[in-house]
This record gives sequence, C-alpha cells and structure tokens, in this order.
Amino acid sequence: MAVPDAATFLGWTGKTTEGSISGICDGLRAHTATPGIDQLYIVYKECEDWLKKNLSILFAKSGERQKEAGVKRLQGEVIDDLNGLMPGLGDALQGYQYKKGTSGVMGGKFASLGAGYANERKSYLASGKQQAPVSASRVHTMTTAMGTNFASLSVQDFERLGSDQALLRQHLNNGTVVRMYFLNKIQRLRLLATCDRQNPLGARWVDISGNLMSTKMEANNFLGEENVCQMWAMDRYGNLFVDYDNAGHGRYAMNLNANVVMGAIRSRGQTNHSSFCAGKDVICAGNIFFWKGQLLHIDNGSGHYAPNRQALYNAVSILWNAGAVLDYLRVGVQGGPNVATTFHKGTTFLQNGGADWRQQDWKADQDAIFRAVPGFQS
Repeated sequence: MAVPDAATFLGWTGKTTEGSISGICDGLRAHTATPGIDQLYIVYKECEDWLKKNLSILFAKSGERQKEAGVKRLQGEVIDDLNGLMPGLGDALQGYQYKKGTSGVMGGKFASLGAGYANERKSYLASGKQQAPVSASRVHTMTTAMGTNFASLSVQDFERLGSDQALLRQHLNNGTVVRMYFLNKIQRLRLLATCDRQNPLGARWVDISGNLMSTKMEANNFLGEENVCQMWAMDRYGNLFVDYDNAGHGRYAMNLNANVVMGAIRSRGQTNHSSFCAGKDVICAGNIFFWKGQLLHIDNGSGHYAPNRQALYNAVSILWNAGAVLDYLRVGVQGGPNVATTFHKGTTFLQNGGADWRQQDWKADQDAIFRAVPGFQS
C-alpha cells in the first residue's frame, strides 16, 4: 500500500510535531493497525477537513505550503489505494467531491423522511453520528400493535420503544433490537450507478468498476416484477445509488438459503431507503430494475420518504440528462396506501402524459416486453 505511516507523512509536511495535523495522523495510525476501505476514507476525510479549516491560513502564510502539499499528496495516495482495493472507488470519491464542490445541491424541493420515520435521522444526529438508530419500520409495526401514534413520537420515545426488549418480544415475532444500516460516504459510493455513454453497445448503466448493472433474480420471476426490484435513492446532488434490500442482500451477497432477512440484518443492520443517505433529504427514492446495463423500470415506492409524482419526475429527468435511454423504460407512479400503481412509458412520463404502458400490471406480459428489447434477450 502506498499510504504511509504517521511518521512518514509527518516528514512530507516538513514538520517535527503533529500540531493541527494530529487528526490525520490518528487516522493513519488506525489504518496501519486495521487497514481497509473504511479506515482509508477516514484518512481522506481528515485531510479534507484540514484543508477546509486551514485554507485562509495557507494563503496567508507561505511557510505552510509544504504542509498543504503533504496533505494533498496523502489524499492522492488514499485515492490510489482505494482504487486498488475496489476498482473505481477512489475515482468515484474524487468525482463525487468535485461534483459536490462545483455543482452543489440540485434545485427544487427534496423529499424528506415522513413523520415518525424522521426520528431515525434525529436519533443518529443526537448520537454525534456514532450510533445507528433503531429501525423505524419495526417501531412503526410495534406502535400499530400497541395503538400508539407513530407519527407523533418524540425522538426520545422512538429510541425508548425501539430498544425496549420486553415490548419488542410482546409485539413482534422477532423480539430483538434491530438497528439501521446508515451508510457513510464511502459505503454509499460503492453503490453508485452511472450512465456510460461511451460504451460500444450504446449508453449503458454501470457500477463504479465499469460492470453492467443487472438486477439479480430467480429464474421463475418476471423481469421488472415488484418483488425482484432493487432499492434506489438519489441524493441532493443527483447521484443514483442502488442496493438490495435485506432479503436480496442475504440471498445474493451472503448466499443464504434460510433466514435470509434476519441473516442480512444481523450482518449489517436493517436496510431501507433511508439507509443510502443516512436519513438526509433525497430527490427521490423507490424501486428500480436493470437488465444487462439497461434501465427498464423505476418507481417512487418508498414508505420512509413517500415521494410524490413530482419527485419521481425530477429524478427521471436527471437520469435522462445523464444519458438514460427512455425507449424501454417503464415508470411506475405509486400514489400511496391502497392506491394502484400506474405505469407509464418513459418518454410519455417526462411529457406529463397519462398511464400508457402496454400492461397496467407488475407481471402481465412484462417478461415478453422486456425480452424484446434489442440486445437484452436472455
């Protein structure tokens, strides 16, 4: 690995004592003790924080330039090491930081966590981002059984109920405390999906390593069927993140055959749409399906955020501007509990047209339609 130990880095800065770079040195020592992606990200973040805090000093004092050069050199080494551990990850981090710094947040209204679910983010912040919150989905289920108003819970009552082992055992089949899987930036970037317009096959959606996005599924399922779709969320900068829910993660990432949901929860925590951006506002979230690099289905089905049609429209517009092919895209608009999903052709949806997909059904004839897409036959 190219990332140095703390003593070597100190030499790069021309300093003999740590001083203001002690946080970076602490990160390097932690990485030396336990090397890995998460520790490398901490080093990168410490460098980023130092540069922000000391920008005015660097311009004022020419003697600080060697320290600045050492910090920037370290950041470059971290990027190289991240790429070595997971191809494309370091480049994705650099691209994310550049996009965030130059473009900033997108315009328009964002989707926020709904009443009750917002306590996930509040609880996370109250812990100084050190403790993942208990699962709001489980608290919601429990309060429904108790006849308690979930939407009006304070963050203190939310934490108390979600951690009350006796109440959990009484009202839920599995009476254990389940905490959320809240992703930090580097964990989130592993799930980044981008449109590769230079692909020889035409525009294709790929992961950070350049592999075609293709949603895994069992042989007897329909392409784009609701229960095989993946979760997605788009952050405030227009980045698309895609992952499997607990069942999919247990089955496809952990290769479990039994207890796939609880196996995944025990491994990484409860995963919902709020997981992607650690409860922050998003442009939209829902379900998505890829087939050999082609985006075939997207919708706004998220209980945590409950994004409306406009939120989905904003997200699809961003994907189209990024290069998404709309010819075979089915857009599903979910209107809330007990409201049937309506299906739209991608081009019609962006023209604010009505539901005009061939079949207004999750399963009927969708397999035949999607397999007719040129180049995507099974």
